Amino acid sequence: MDAPQLLKHILGLAAAFGPSGFQLLYLWYEVPSQEVERHRIEIEDFSESIADEVHFREMTYQNLFESIKKCRDTDEGYISYLAERYFLSPLNSLG
Repeated sequence: MDAPQLLKHILGLAAAFGPSGFQLLYLWYEVPSQEVERHRIEIEDFSESIADEVHFREMTYQNLFESIKKCRDTDEGYISYLAERYFLSPLNSLG
């Protein structure tokens, strides 16, 4: 996790929209690995350190994809395209 880069984004957003006029979403692709738990801890620590000043959320691309699939009227072809392009692999199949 690149906390200094996220802080730069926060400063830019605060300058453009005011200190409470935005939310920061950290969107990341979860790869099964030993590093995942450490990354989750870094995200949690960062979130706690800015909680009083910034509305911060995190989400994996996998969770985003699951949410998109549940949206009504989402084009089935688009869902298939996303699944094949980003989520189907020997290591991680969301089927």
